[in-house]
Amino acid sequence: MMLSRLQSLFDKHSKHSRRSRTVRRRSSEPRCGARLLRYETLENRVVLSATTLQYTFGAADGAALDDINLNGTAAIQNDALRLTPPQSSQAGSAFLQTASAINSSSSFTTSFAFHLTGGQESAGADGIAFIVQNDSRGADELGGVGGDLGYHGVAPSLAIEFDTYGNGWDPNPNHIAVLVNGDVTRHQSLVTSPVDLNGGGPYYAWIDYTGTTDSLEVRISGVNARPSQATLSATGIALESFVGSQAFFGFSGGTGGLFNDQQILDWTLTTELPTADFGDAPDTYGTLLASNGAYHVGIGPQLGAARDFESDGQPAAQANGDDTLGTPDDEDGVAFSTLVAGTAATATVDLQNSDATANYLNAWLDYDQDGDFSDTGEQIFVDANLGTSAGIQTLNFTLPYSHLGVTYARFRLSTQDRLQPSGAANDGEVEDYRITIDAPNIDDGNPCTTDTYVAGVGGVHTPVPDGTVADDGDPNTINDRCEGGVVVGDPLNGPPIAAAGGPYRMTDGTSIELD
Repeated sequence: MMLSRLQSLFDKHSKHSRRSRTVRRRSSEPRCGARLLRYETLENRVVLSATTLQYTFGAADGAALDDINLNGTAAIQNDALRLTPPQSSQAGSAFLQTASAINSSSSFTTSFAFHLTGGQESAGADGIAFIVQNDSRGADELGGVGGDLGYHGVAPSLAIEFDTYGNGWDPNPNHIAVLVNGDVTRHQSLVTSPVDLNGGGPYYAWIDYTGTTDSLEVRISGVNARPSQATLSATGIALESFVGSQAFFGFSGGTGGLFNDQQILDWTLTTELPTADFGDAPDTYGTLLASNGAYHVGIGPQLGAARDFESDGQPAAQANGDDTLGTPDDEDGVAFSTLVAGTAATATVDLQNSDATANYLNAWLDYDQDGDFSDTGEQIFVDANLGTSAGIQTLNFTLPYSHLGVTYARFRLSTQDRLQPSGAANDGEVEDYRITIDAPNIDDGNPCTTDTYVAGVGGVHTPVPDGTVADDGDPNTINDRCEGGVVVGDPLNGPPIAAAGGPYRMTDGTSIELD
């Protein structure tokens, strides 16, 4: 598919998600960076957007970059992005002019080469920071000089510092640390650098953030070969909670009484923004993209208060792959009554962010436990219109005499009607549930039948063999037994009994007398 076609698909949804990005370059300027857009699509619906930017700054030596803001002392010079010259009390920053959309599942990976040299070498200061920020100044952000690293006061934000000077809040003059919200004095995670950051370099850094696990890894090396082992690992780093729904990516640096020539030699950044919500039932139900899995572009009405985003389905036997992916748990839109085969049941549905026109609910329950929702009668709600007011609704349905035990249900909410259990939807949300169907009470109260539950039928009552001892509960009979599936007994003090020498009449359980 042509890139322009992919871009047009992406732009269809940009008004909802602010994911579109503009690259502005004057044709007379040298091109120092390349922007590569990648979109994975199914049925013309964007589910994952990825943007890759690559800069080799030497190609634009002395030229302005239309898509990067240079602030303070930052400049393109000597085949590099120079953040600070080798002078005292300097601060510079450089940020992409266009913010990237962020959600709870957003990820990024970046790599860059840098050197901190040309000043006072091993006694140089103060260092640089890679920054992801949503400061009100946007791409014009710049913090203070010295130990502020051009970053102090930038909030909300997340940063990884490469620090070359031991200020009073630092453990040593050669460390890498995670910082948040422009506070250089509080290290969220810290490690001593395995290379001497003041040693001249060049040095090579790789930073990987995974939004689905809220994890961050930093690697550094003196050679251009990515180490297999992370230099610094941090968990519990929820990027969206730090920066909100968008962020500017870039660098800053600062010098104090001591200084260095602090330069970024090249830079590659890839950001990934999952834009769709997928299910998490086992893949036989159509969960993964490769199986034409059910997914919804993440706009419009939703089931419950939360909706998260994935780049693919998350099949799991417990139907919780999506629940445990990111925070909060978004499987919060449906609650079931106790499910008993052959009886009435309810599904309590929480409609949120409702559409002003229509909100259609389609739902399926795998009654025969054969791993699909395609059998007759397994769609329990067909285009149930939930109206236009947000809130909780109780929907009724009747369970057939289905198979008992564990099975799965899928609920799909959208402004689209006639959705199938798999495939794409323009908007809304999909939620999968692992449920249990209990057996009904099938006891007919007859001691002369064996009661058995049969799927598709219900209770089957089979007569026990004739002559099986039973009790009809009548004190005026004896020799109670089963015949033809019912209890019969001989009367006590009943009518005359025809017999040889008779007739006779029973007087108690053991004696007879001539009538």
